[in-house]
Amino acid sequence: MDRQIMATDPKAWQDYFDACDSGDLNQVFDAMDGIGVRPVPITIEKDTLKIKIPYGKAWGHVSIDERKRKLNEYIQQGKPVGLGCQADGYVILDIDSPDKDVSRLPTAWKEAASLLLGGEDWPSTLIIKTQGGCHVWFETTDQIKEFWQTQGKQELSLPSGGKVEFFTGNNAQMQVACPPSKGKVLSAKKIPAKMPKSVEQAIIDILQPPVKELPPQPTATERLRSNSENESWFLDRLFTLTGKVLNAAVNSRHSTYRGAVRTMAGYAAGLGLSHLQQQVWIQLSTAHKEAKPEVTNYVLAKTFEWSWDKGMSTPLFAPTLGIKRVDGAAAPQLSVEPVPMEFFEGMPDASNARDILDLMKERTWLWGNPETNVGWFVKRGLHLVEGKEGTGKTRWLMDLCRRWSNDLKWPDGTSISMDIDSKILFVAADSHWDQVAMCSESFGIDPKNVIFTGPKNDPYGFTNLDDPKTIAIIRLWCERYKIGLVVIDTLMAASSRPLVDPQEVAKIASPLRELARDMNVAVVLVGHLNSQGETWGRAMGRTCDHVIRMESEDHDEQSITIKSVKARWNRFALPVIQGRQGECGWEYSSAHAEDGDPKSKSASGRAADAIAAYLRRYPGAEPTRKTLVDALSEKGHSDKTVYRVIKEMVAENVILEIQKETFTGKTIAVYAIPPETD
Repeated sequence: MDRQIMATDPKAWQDYFDACDSGDLNQVFDAMDGIGVRPVPITIEKDTLKIKIPYGKAWGHVSIDERKRKLNEYIQQGKPVGLGCQADGYVILDIDSPDKDVSRLPTAWKEAASLLLGGEDWPSTLIIKTQGGCHVWFETTDQIKEFWQTQGKQELSLPSGGKVEFFTGNNAQMQVACPPSKGKVLSAKKIPAKMPKSVEQAIIDILQPPVKELPPQPTATERLRSNSENESWFLDRLFTLTGKVLNAAVNSRHSTYRGAVRTMAGYAAGLGLSHLQQQVWIQLSTAHKEAKPEVTNYVLAKTFEWSWDKGMSTPLFAPTLGIKRVDGAAAPQLSVEPVPMEFFEGMPDASNARDILDLMKERTWLWGNPETNVGWFVKRGLHLVEGKEGTGKTRWLMDLCRRWSNDLKWPDGTSISMDIDSKILFVAADSHWDQVAMCSESFGIDPKNVIFTGPKNDPYGFTNLDDPKTIAIIRLWCERYKIGLVVIDTLMAASSRPLVDPQEVAKIASPLRELARDMNVAVVLVGHLNSQGETWGRAMGRTCDHVIRMESEDHDEQSITIKSVKARWNRFALPVIQGRQGECGWEYSSAHAEDGDPKSKSASGRAADAIAAYLRRYPGAEPTRKTLVDALSEKGHSDKTVYRVIKEMVAENVILEIQKETFTGKTIAVYAIPPETD
C-alpha cells in the first residue's frame, strides 16, 4: 500500500490515537506504520536520561520488521524504551522554550507564531506536549521534499533564546520521539493540517544553501564617492518592495513582509547603508499594518529584527551607477536585482505549449462550457462589460445573480452549477447603492446575495480603487463569503487614473487580476462607450480577458444586443444574445434561454411576473384590481392583459382574491400572495 495514501486515512490516524491511549508499544508501532511514518524503537540517552536514542549507527535504513524485532528485544530485556519515527510525508516543528523552562513556553510559542505565521493563530493540527516544549505536525509540501532530501534537522533561533527545530522524513537519519514515550503526550488529537505558505517559505529559506561566493565589495573610498547614487537606488528599491508588501495576497502578506526586510537588509549590508534601518522599518512595517490592520506591533517588530539580522548576514551587491568592483570593472547595469544561480537549483524543465494546453483544461467557468473551454465569464479572469448609458449594464449583471439565486438557467439556456447562496459583490463607485438594492428586490433576489464593499458601520465606504484598502476589503469579503462575481461599477468612477495610459491602467488592473487569481473569482469592470461607440479608455479594454458589449436598438431602448467583442479564448464561438430589460428581470430570445424559468417571454408572462413582484414588494397592502392595473400600466403593461392575467392567476391559485367589506358596507376584491408561496 502507498504510504502517502495511508497517511491521509482518518481511520489510520484514529487507530494511532487509540493505540497511544492504550500505552501498548507494539500496537503503537503498527499504528505508526499505518499512518505512513517509519517507527523506530528508542532508548535512554545517558547524558540527559531522556528516551530519545535509536539503536545502531545505521538504524535509518533498517527494515520495519527488524525494527519491531528490536523493540520487543528491548521490552523483554526490561530496558527503558519508547518510540520515535521518521516522519515521511510530514514536517514536525519542535518548539523549545528558553533554557527548557516550561514556564517560558508561551513566549517561545508567540515568537514562533510571529516569525512563521505573522501572528496568526496556529492552524488546527496535531500537537504533542514535550518536557520542554511541544511538537507541531504539518503535511509536507513538494517543494520542501525537493530541497530537503538528504539534510538533517534544521533550526530557527527565537529572539528570547528559545528555538524551533524542524524534522521530516527523508534520506537522512532523522527521527523525533512520539507518544507514548516518556514525556510525550498527545495534546491535540488532530490529523496534521496542510502547511501554511509562510511556514513553508521559512523552511525553504533555511534549507537553501548560502551563496558560495559573494561578488567583490567596493572599498570604503568607492562607497563614499558614490554614496548618493547608492542611497537613491536603495530608496527606490525600498519604495518598490513597500508596494509589494501593501498589495500582497492575503495568504502571503507575512512572507512578503519578511522577505522584503531581508532583501533590504542584504542591500544595506552590501552598500554600507545600515544607517537607513529605521527608514526601512517605518516603510515596510507601515505597509504591512496598512494591508493587515489586525497585525500586532509585537509581530511586526520581532519579524523585522529576525529578518534584518538574516539579511545583514548575507550582503547583496546592488547594480548601482556609482559603484565599481574592487577589480576596477563597472558594476553590471541590470534592470532587476541579481539572483544567485543557486536559486534555480532543482528547477524543472521549462514549460511548453502542451503544459499550457493541459492547464487550460483545468480552467473553471462561472458561465461557460468546460468541455469546449468557451464561455462568458471565467473564474480568475478580468472582464469588461461596456455599453452606452441606459443599456442596463448593472441590471444585466443583477439578472445573472437572479438566475443563479433562483436556480434558473443562464441567458443562453445552459445550466447553472453555482450554489444558490453565492453572492454578487458591488464596488458601487457610481453611488448607486439604492438602485442596486431596489433592483434586487424587484428581481426577487435574496437580499443576502447582494453585498457591498462597505461594512455595516460604513455601508457607503471603500469604493476607491486608488486606495489599497479597497482591494484589501474585497479580499476580506471573498474570504468570508462565497462570491460569484466581483463587480466594479463603474470603473471610471472607481479610479482617477487616466484610462488611456497603459501604464496607469496596469496599476489598476494588476491588483484586480491578482485578486481574481488568488480568490478564484470572476472580476467584472463596468465601463462606458465614447461618442464614437468605442471603449472609454481603450487601454483597459486591451488589458481585460474578455470584453462584452451591450447595445440598444434605435427603435426600442429596452431591446439589447449582448455580444463578445474581444476574448482571450475563441469569442467567435459565443452567440450574440438578444435580451430585453424588464421590471422583474431580463428576457432572452436565444434558443431555450428560458427553459426552467417561470417567467415567460409573452406579454401575459411579463404581466404575471410584475403582479407577483408587486404583491411581494408590498406585503399586507391588499391592493384592489384597479390598483394593480394602474401600477402595471405605469410600467408599460396593457390594461386588458393585466385584467385577464389577474383572473388566470386567481383561477390557478397563484394569487388569492379576498372579498373584503369597506366601511361603507360595499364588498370589494383585494389580492395577496398565498401564505404557502409567500
